[in-house]
Amino acid sequence: MQWTAADERAFEARGWTRNVADEQVALLHAGADLARAVRPATLGDGIAAWSEGEMRAFRGAARGTWARFIPASGAATRMFAGFEGPDRVRTLARWAEAAHRTGLVQGTEDADAVVRRWSHLPKGFLPFLRADAGWLTAFEAHAAENLLGHPPATLHFSIAAAHREAASEHLAGAQWHLQPASTDTLAWDLEANTPARTAEGALRFRPGGHGALIGLLAGLPSEGIFIRNVDNVVPLDRMEQRAAWADALAGHAVQLARERDALFAQLEDAQGRVAAWKWLTSFAQHPPANEQTLRAALDRPIRVAGMVRAAGQVGGGPFWVKAGGAVRLGILEGAEVPEGLAAGTHFNPVELACVTSLPSGRTFLPVEFSNPAACFTSSKVVEGRRLRILEHPGLWNGAMEGWLTRFVELPPDLFRPVKTWEDLIPT
Repeated sequence: MQWTAADERAFEARGWTRNVADEQVALLHAGADLARAVRPATLGDGIAAWSEGEMRAFRGAARGTWARFIPASGAATRMFAGFEGPDRVRTLARWAEAAHRTGLVQGTEDADAVVRRWSHLPKGFLPFLRADAGWLTAFEAHAAENLLGHPPATLHFSIAAAHREAASEHLAGAQWHLQPASTDTLAWDLEANTPARTAEGALRFRPGGHGALIGLLAGLPSEGIFIRNVDNVVPLDRMEQRAAWADALAGHAVQLARERDALFAQLEDAQGRVAAWKWLTSFAQHPPANEQTLRAALDRPIRVAGMVRAAGQVGGGPFWVKAGGAVRLGILEGAEVPEGLAAGTHFNPVELACVTSLPSGRTFLPVEFSNPAACFTSSKVVEGRRLRILEHPGLWNGAMEGWLTRFVELPPDLFRPVKTWEDLIPT
């Protein structure tokens, strides 16, 4: 690929070499790797269903310092997509019927004015939850729920640079993290068949999706990390129950880390290697069994992820995935699941408890456990040009593909996603 001197300066400003740009061009052409998915994880085949007693047994087991990390830098644009295009008439009719039951409308604003005011903002600023004193934004709702949690966790959000100051003023006490410019991605102009450029001729860089945030995990001052989506806000009367389940997931993650560390210390012994091989079979099929490869298989971070039963057709979610010479538990997006593969029974609500320590004592480097080929491409029209967009491997998808993963079924009422403005209408 031929790059101009101005392109080279833009790469340098992001800490890139030319090779990074060339690799992104190759990924834009290759698209998602659809050969990784093997079969959906189901109850008894990768997903555990805890009894009430098992759930209570894990509560309180997590110790140390914890952080709760919530990706929140994306704008709410897609929430209001129905106000444009062929769905506009139906959307406006629904708006007239239900808008007054949300906190989106101020005064006598019409629908278009509301869309202009909210759609460019991060979802965290939107009124998500009705409370006695008025509406809570998503940021405020997560902060309120975080106070109920065990172990106590510091609260961290990602945020776009343009909104950092407003976010800090809006919610004191949280820590705000910027997505580094080094994680930007190139786009491809489908009509010109060249890297996308602005009208002035500069390369068009875009944020690289939530997978670009994986590097931030290494910098969080904690021994354990909770991860949740910003648009998953449950009503006030469900917060204590969800906090209890998060506590149990964390307790299980800590227990698994202790088991992993004990097995890692016994690998010089033949019986220890047999025990490690048996333990690893719950995370990956056919793991290698000699001492060197067992060390590599155990020397990984751990995550316990909650899953809910699917209500309707599901594309992505918990799967058995080909990764690093093994078939291990992983989380896929719908775009990563090939046609013809059996539909999954569960959906990924993004409720994770993670332990990033490594039994070898090495420093946790997220890139070691990420699959850079597990990226996403999609099409988008920008300023009248049809572009192919590249996103890094998703934070809980390919960016965590090498982690030791355990799936646990959660009660479905602990999941309340907000994908469109209509999801904000109280039920």
